[in-house]
Amino acid sequence: MALEKINIPVNKAVMEEAEKIFQQNGITIETAINMYLKKVADADGMQFVLNLLKDEQEYYKSSEQQDDYMTAAFTASVNEAIIVTKLRGNPVARYDIEAQKPYLEYPDGHKEY
Repeated sequence: MALEKINIPVNKAVMEEAEKIFQQNGITIETAINMYLKKVADADGMQFVLNLLKDEQEYYKSSEQQDDYMTAAFTASVNEAIIVTKLRGNPVARYDIEAQKPYLEYPDGHKEY
């Protein structure tokens, strides 16, 4: 895997707050940025699930809206776990619906049924 260095200006206070969150989750800022870039590339776009403030949660009063939010949050969490697993060099267990078989998907993209 070829690496590319980037140098970008960021808001120092925001970066420090983000680094605290990353540390609490056991990842570095470099890993977090790589996760974000991988997720954008895999999704062919930017898909965000935002953590909402308590005031904003009022929007999700109906159970259907809450279910939609929880489904999106769960899906995003699983996708992030898959990305972290691959970034650590480990295979991910998947299921091929067409072939109706489980397989391991390795970080280099090859599949082992």
